[in-house]
Amino acid sequence: STQGVSSAASDVYKRQYERVRGSPEESYNLLRRYGEALKFTNSGTIFHMELEDDRFFKYLFMAVGACVRGFLNCIRPVIVMDGTFLKNKYRGQLIVAVCLDGNNQIYPLAFGVVDRETDDSIQWFLEKLKGAIGEVPNLGFVTDRKTCFAKGISSVFPSAFHGLCVQHLSQNLHDKYKNDTVATLFYNASRTYRESTFVEAWRHLLAFPNGSGKYLNDVGIARWSRVHCPGRRYNMMTTNIAESMNSILKEPRDLPIASFLENVRALLQRWFWERREEGIKVTSTLTKWAELVIQKKQEGALTMKVNPIDCYQFHVKDLDKEEVVNLQTKECTCKEFQAEQLPCSHAIAAARDRNINVYSLCANYYTNECLLAAYAEAVYPVGNQSDWKTSEDYVHMTVLPPKVVKRVGRPKKKRIPSVGEAPKLHKCGRCKQIGHNRLTCTNPISYTDKSSIQD
Repeated sequence: STQGVSSAASDVYKRQYERVRGSPEESYNLLRRYGEALKFTNSGTIFHMELEDDRFFKYLFMAVGACVRGFLNCIRPVIVMDGTFLKNKYRGQLIVAVCLDGNNQIYPLAFGVVDRETDDSIQWFLEKLKGAIGEVPNLGFVTDRKTCFAKGISSVFPSAFHGLCVQHLSQNLHDKYKNDTVATLFYNASRTYRESTFVEAWRHLLAFPNGSGKYLNDVGIARWSRVHCPGRRYNMMTTNIAESMNSILKEPRDLPIASFLENVRALLQRWFWERREEGIKVTSTLTKWAELVIQKKQEGALTMKVNPIDCYQFHVKDLDKEEVVNLQTKECTCKEFQAEQLPCSHAIAAARDRNINVYSLCANYYTNECLLAAYAEAVYPVGNQSDWKTSEDYVHMTVLPPKVVKRVGRPKKKRIPSVGEAPKLHKCGRCKQIGHNRLTCTNPISYTDKSSIQD
């Protein structure tokens, strides 16, 4: 019968799929061996699994050794975290912890797989991250407003600052108050380096009768304002890089878990190779991105007038503004110099006046030498499954898929909105109603006789 032929074809496809990608059930049973092989070929790799009832998969943490060492030695200490759903048979949530290298590229640090983003799962992930990186001076985190991130970071990394994604907050403000002026004022207040600019924008926000100022105050000014941040956020004001990482992994997130992790490892292998090769070709002192930033600031410094105060301090006039630069402490009253650890235009003008090399004012993170060091190590493949190497004390343990309640319907394909983030509503171009588009519109359109209107 036709139904029998269809069922047979489906079975053949399933067998071919599992031969290429692996069985979703067997994939969990491979995890411990895969983790051992990964640690064997990539020294310093951290791979942890948490089981439920000593049999069922619960949580996973993976940080490749080359990434950890690169982060500790060469990367600005701000970690951006975000979660997204996996799309395989057993679902679950992927947690990514990423940073920015000196060339403004995503630098992956750690990956986790949990059942859901809860207080317990995020606490577990952060504890494993703490075990991987230890105590990092001036460490900071940037996340969305999920309370599980806030609780976990304050518990596991009590000395680190925790900033919120200003893009999510801006979207929340727009959805809540529907006022473009409020969004503009928040943009100015959140990103400015100057106390005076913040005060002016904040005064206007508090003056709005819609309560936007109270809302932002309740969120916590130090969580979103660069001026009041207790640490350096550098240019990491949003969670965009973590969301971009999730987007890059969009297709692999369909795979069984062991195949997914191998795709992540292969991506790291490729990125480390490509970026190392690109870095070798660079002849400038700074990375390509940092060079462009400095060049733009040098152009702005051309019209500035510099008056020395002493050996290290300078009074710099910039049209209607005046700043004081200290080249010894690498500070400027505009606050940009110390916030970014890259010289502002005022510092560049002072350095030019004293014949000081502007590169000596830049943090080491932005040098091409540091970028090469971040990618100096190779990320190695684990080889064929039959050749996976394990330590002498390794004992195999059967791992079953997670305990899950089978949910009806297809796995989710769209990202889950963050806390307080309203979904975007589409307006139909045909009937002007909300919630659908003109291609799916079925609403009747009334016809008005133009001649009757003219009469």
